[in-house]
Amino acid sequence: MQTSEIGIRNTGGEIPRQPWRHPILLGAIFAAIYFGVARLSLELAFEQANTSAVWPASGLAIGGLLLFGVRFWPAIAVGVFALTLTIEPLSVGKALFFATGNTLEAVLGATLINRYAGGRRCLRYASTVFRFIIFAALLAPLVSAACATVGIAIFEDKTLGQLGEIFSTWYTGNMAGVLVFTPLVILWSTLRSPWSRAKRIEGLILFAVLILIGQTIGGLLITDWPCAYLAIPVLLWAAIRLGRRGTVAALIVLTIIAVFGNVRGFEVFPGDSPNLSLLYLQIFLSVVSMMSLVVAGLVSELRLANESLENKIAARTHRLEEMVREKDDLMAIAAHDLQAPLAGMRNLLQLVQSRPETLSSSASGRVLHEMETATDSMLALVSSLLVAKRAEELGMHLTVAPCDAAQLVRDMIRIHRPVAEAKRIDIILDAPEELLVSTHPESLAQIASNLLSNAVKYSPVGSQVDVRLRVSETMRTLSLEVHDEGPGIRPDELETVFQKFRRSKNQPTSGESSHGIGLYIVDKLCTALGGTIRYSDREGDGSSFTASVPFRP
Repeated sequence: MQTSEIGIRNTGGEIPRQPWRHPILLGAIFAAIYFGVARLSLELAFEQANTSAVWPASGLAIGGLLLFGVRFWPAIAVGVFALTLTIEPLSVGKALFFATGNTLEAVLGATLINRYAGGRRCLRYASTVFRFIIFAALLAPLVSAACATVGIAIFEDKTLGQLGEIFSTWYTGNMAGVLVFTPLVILWSTLRSPWSRAKRIEGLILFAVLILIGQTIGGLLITDWPCAYLAIPVLLWAAIRLGRRGTVAALIVLTIIAVFGNVRGFEVFPGDSPNLSLLYLQIFLSVVSMMSLVVAGLVSELRLANESLENKIAARTHRLEEMVREKDDLMAIAAHDLQAPLAGMRNLLQLVQSRPETLSSSASGRVLHEMETATDSMLALVSSLLVAKRAEELGMHLTVAPCDAAQLVRDMIRIHRPVAEAKRIDIILDAPEELLVSTHPESLAQIASNLLSNAVKYSPVGSQVDVRLRVSETMRTLSLEVHDEGPGIRPDELETVFQKFRRSKNQPTSGESSHGIGLYIVDKLCTALGGTIRYSDREGDGSSFTASVPFRP
């Protein structure tokens, strides 16, 4: 038995958790990575052993909380606390200040991004990129820098000027770390679309140019030329052509080369001390990072808007094509199904006109009966087309009213019984004596009428049509099942059985006309009522159609 249902069906299942994704193990790995990156950054601490102008750990922390959730904040606290104690084993109080500041920075940045900048999608649009910059890069590092400066002021003897330099160094290093390394964590852990071959070649050329420029910035090729600003066009190239992921990769390459060159003594922006020179470089890298991320966000936004527009155009084009096909089908059906009765009526009228005096009363009665039959056939086609149009628009004009569903089905059976009796078909109803529900009576009547018409039309002479009406009080669903003993639905027609103007290759058993609209009407009415229509097909042993619609008690 093959079953198909029009509607939405939800399936679910538990996805087994991978061992390495256990929260404790994941938190330990997170803390270890934070510790290692932070420990390496402190090698660039020139003025203060615990303060570096290069601090990628801040970006990794915010990125990690965006990926795994803010609940992983203890990993950051443990990493910072352990790092401080490895440098100054007896400075527990200072370690608490550092751990508190860095943890609050990450939590505040991740929380604000999740709330106001789209979470992990914060780099998708220019507007969310601006919010990311404001909340994560400019605001959150203030907390960390303030806590660290207060801790140092309490536990060390520093002048106000020294504390100001510590604050600016801490803040600038964390800001640059957030701008470069948070996007790295977000984008390279979530984006999965591979680059095309042409895009990969372009990326290789771009990074070759960037590395060449970076060598001049880092003092490895030309030591006397201030070439830092040459990187800006290349970063714009990456933002426009390679997208967000390529932009972040370019920023990482530029940052590593520029910092390495500065440490070697080639100061792109000379200062009174190595720390001040590195601070100036970090400010420059922060500015170009902001610029590149905003441009990449604008390009991403334009691409998404273009894709959305293309999808809408494609959907409307598809709909127009469907409408053209429906129009062609309608014209074909109208030409085919109206031609025969009209031709018959014309022949009968010609007969009457040619020999009016020779026609007996009985012959005149037969002529009038044939003309009435032809007229009924044409009216049935027009009525079906009007009902189909109404079914398509019903969702906007649905009015619920109380009715006796059982009596309504009995009325529809009474209407179709003469046609069934002419074919010696028994219609057996299994329904309660009374079934009071609140629904749309006209739609329910049309559903029952079309299902009965379809069953009688395709049932062989002397067969039986079973009609079953049931209600589920718990689900508040009314189900109407109509089963016939006809040829069933052909396997190649299962996907199109409810489509408009799709006539079955199986012919009605007594030469009745079929417009291919009845089941389409049933489907549209069930959808308008918030229900479903399904069929169980047993080829050669009839078809069972079950319409299920919600109701109000």
